[in-house]
Amino acid sequence: MRTFKQLNIALAKRQIPLLLILILTTLSVNAQGGMLYEIPLENQLNAGQLVVEGEVVSQKSSWNTTRDNIYTLSTIRIHSIFKGETANTLDIITKGGIVEGVKQTIIPNLKLSIGESGVFILTENTNSSHLVPNTASNNKKYNVYSSLQGFYRYDAITDGFSNPFSKTQIASQSFYATISGITQQTAIHLGKAQTASLKVQQKRKAVFLPPENITFSPTAISAGTSSRLTLSGSGFGDTRGSVGFRDADSGGVNREDGTPNYTNALSSQIISWTDNSIVVEVPSTAGTGDIRIINADGTIGVSSQDLVVTYAIINDSRGRRTQHVSTNNTGNIRWSFNNEFDADAPARSAFLRAFNNWRCQTRINWVFSATPTQIARIAVDNISVVAFDTEDPLPEGVLGATSSITAFCNDQTVPVTEIDILFSSDLNNPSTPAQESWYFGENPNGITFFQWDFESVALHELGHAHQLDHVIDTDDAMHFAISNFEILRDLNASNITAATSVQALGRDNFACSFTRMTDFEDSCVLSTASETLFNQNIFVFPNPANSTLFVKNNSTQQLKTIEIRDLSGKLVRSLALTDKFSADTAINVENIASGLYLLKLTGNTKSSTLKIIIE
Repeated sequence: MRTFKQLNIALAKRQIPLLLILILTTLSVNAQGGMLYEIPLENQLNAGQLVVEGEVVSQKSSWNTTRDNIYTLSTIRIHSIFKGETANTLDIITKGGIVEGVKQTIIPNLKLSIGESGVFILTENTNSSHLVPNTASNNKKYNVYSSLQGFYRYDAITDGFSNPFSKTQIASQSFYATISGITQQTAIHLGKAQTASLKVQQKRKAVFLPPENITFSPTAISAGTSSRLTLSGSGFGDTRGSVGFRDADSGGVNREDGTPNYTNALSSQIISWTDNSIVVEVPSTAGTGDIRIINADGTIGVSSQDLVVTYAIINDSRGRRTQHVSTNNTGNIRWSFNNEFDADAPARSAFLRAFNNWRCQTRINWVFSATPTQIARIAVDNISVVAFDTEDPLPEGVLGATSSITAFCNDQTVPVTEIDILFSSDLNNPSTPAQESWYFGENPNGITFFQWDFESVALHELGHAHQLDHVIDTDDAMHFAISNFEILRDLNASNITAATSVQALGRDNFACSFTRMTDFEDSCVLSTASETLFNQNIFVFPNPANSTLFVKNNSTQQLKTIEIRDLSGKLVRSLALTDKFSADTAINVENIASGLYLLKLTGNTKSSTLKIIIE
């Protein structure tokens, strides 16, 4: 899922964080790509009925009364009140949790942990379907306004408060003063006025030298694939600490002040730890950037060199790869359009262009049911749905979400049994030209400043459905963020390599009693049948090729360059065309090693990437 900043009409593009959801146990709901748009702090504070600083002291998860969702009740001990009135404790209800061997995690819904503290912007919970039965608490129940945007988590490492869009570096007076300036209410401190920043000052009395001279090998690696990285240096200590990578779910940096954001490897992913060497598996949420080592005593060291993460594969909560399976025993995954989405021809066509992009270039065997469904919600119902959120409204500030259902059957395999994608319907009917809306058109030049490209968003969400995680690369379809007025519709070599490996895992390996996937083998063009696209009028032959590969251009595009790359992205051959409308272009492939390659054709306004085989 992606992120975008609040629109500054005078200048700015905004960025949408595409956040990821991971879930698992006996059965888990993995809502991966939720697109957010920023709700500014002032808007949040005005909408919130209660604004407090506090700490999570206890939690209980349960099915709701209708047993169709899991909710977690978190009890908060209040330290300070910035708006409204409350007792010393209150309860916050969030969607997701673990009950009876079932884990449900929804992102961008907020996930809290015992011991976390921060500032909460709250509204009263009045939805009876959210209530958690069999709880003894008499505390008043609240929701966090705009989900994870309405909780400003305190970070003891940086001594700052942050949500996905902003961060205040000084935890004490500046952030508090900003809140009080907007709410026009003097903060009320309950009981101990000790803030989190005072606690962290006590933690920073470490006397040991920090980790130094940090190097690593290899320098480029994939994430979420059990790939191992060896870190060398000094001062790591003999007791395990933590290894942090730039967080791909936030672009690796805080967009407000440029401070680094890190995600830690699981303790189970740290293979070995000595004073001068660490071996660690790169977690699925890691992105390109430096590496942070925190010793057991809290001292910190950061590498001067950047690790390059080429692609990332989604893992479950224990660091295991997920795997496609065919639940209908035909070797494919069958999707259904909601009937209202199916009737929206522009939205349907834009989605299918992104859908075919993945299917044609990675051979994932996705097919669509000939009959639309009435269903328009995320649910465990054995139907993979594409819909607008008319039946299951997305939270405030969310543009889209992808949900993968995974079933735990042994310690090695995590089969994906269902996928749902919802898009916000709020952008469908703008009342004025300056109001934000979806752009569904095929021609990228038709988008306006106030529009979000639906095909680009769908391409990213389908990447999550294909079990790809975020990367840090603004030109990559799986980068966490996209801007308004931006087109990002091409898959690069790393996207195709990652997705092809996921398809191969499901095709070549059994997952418990499920049927293995087969490759999509039908004729494939990167378009819908009713539209004329660049690569419908360009032919590549023969494929496989022995000595010469021909490209025949019958399109109206000026063909500028032809590139052949291997699956690692390395350029093997490049051709700059002088006769851009040449009917036939011959490419000598005689000296290229046998194997699978990517052929990229670039025209004046469009490009296409195709798989070719050289024998």
